[in-house]
Amino acid sequence: MPAARNALLDLNADPGIVTRNRMAVWDVLDGVRLLPLAWALGWLDIRLRYRRSVLGPFWLTLSTGVMVASLGYLYAHIFHTEIHDYLPYLALSLVLWGFLGTVVAEACTAFTDSESVVRAVRMPFFLFAARVLIRNVMVLVHNAVVIVVVDAVFQMWPGWHALLAIPGFLLWGIDSLAVVLLLGTFCARFRDILPIVSSIMQIAFFITPVLWQPSQLGRNQALLPLNPFFDLLDIVRAPLLGSVPGAWLWGFSRGVCLSARADASLSGSEPGGHSEQSTHTCRKPLGLLSAVPRQFTKPEKNRVGGCVRPTRPGSAASRCGAGAARHQLQLARR
Repeated sequence: MPAARNALLDLNADPGIVTRNRMAVWDVLDGVRLLPLAWALGWLDIRLRYRRSVLGPFWLTLSTGVMVASLGYLYAHIFHTEIHDYLPYLALSLVLWGFLGTVVAEACTAFTDSESVVRAVRMPFFLFAARVLIRNVMVLVHNAVVIVVVDAVFQMWPGWHALLAIPGFLLWGIDSLAVVLLLGTFCARFRDILPIVSSIMQIAFFITPVLWQPSQLGRNQALLPLNPFFDLLDIVRAPLLGSVPGAWLWGFSRGVCLSARADASLSGSEPGGHSEQSTHTCRKPLGLLSAVPRQFTKPEKNRVGGCVRPTRPGSAASRCGAGAARHQLQLARR
């Protein structure tokens, strides 16, 4: 690959924040050049998940449709709400929340699931973040069929307001990449973060208006913008329901998203945590984030200062890691 052929080794005593930020920019640019590969890998993940099945990826659509129909009938009676108004709202909310929740959950394992490739092939970490995003966008497209069917049955069309959801989707895409890089790094180094994130997302599902409507809070509805998940969800959901999200909602959402991107940037620019001065540092990103390579690299005997010494080409570890990566890339090209 051109990005791999142009790899350089920059001998530096201790790279500062500016150098690490520059490495992060290089990582993102290299990952953008490899977006076709990320697309192929994302589609490969969907195919492998549903291979040898009759419906293939449309099992996603069928399972989502059954869940929307059953929960819609049940909660419409519990909340004493007209099913004509509640079911389109529930279908849209569950599909959109499914995308957000799955991105956050898979962000925690974005690098650990690709450990063999990270060990064997020097690729930008942005590629793995794009792979997670593309895979979940494909799932979202399959589940969107449920929204269209429900709206057609109940004759609920958002009109031209639906175009206002496009900027929201773009914001979701950018923030998803930042969240994958942020959580993927910390979860690769600290494995206790994964169950913590899972618990937070489970609680957020119930305190965010997904199963219930904001109007049911009455006067307490003014407190909803304090929930960041509500802000992110409603900038896309409100236009698809035929309403216009307020400027304050966009303000809250942009604030939350900028915070996530800043945290991801800072996690990539922090020093590697070595107490001694390193004699070598890797210029070509073993990755955007310094914590991930230390987790995936070989034992300390394979280190030279702060940089990883390449595995001997003829060694068993090199053959095993390279074989796994080569097999995955061959599947993606098919």
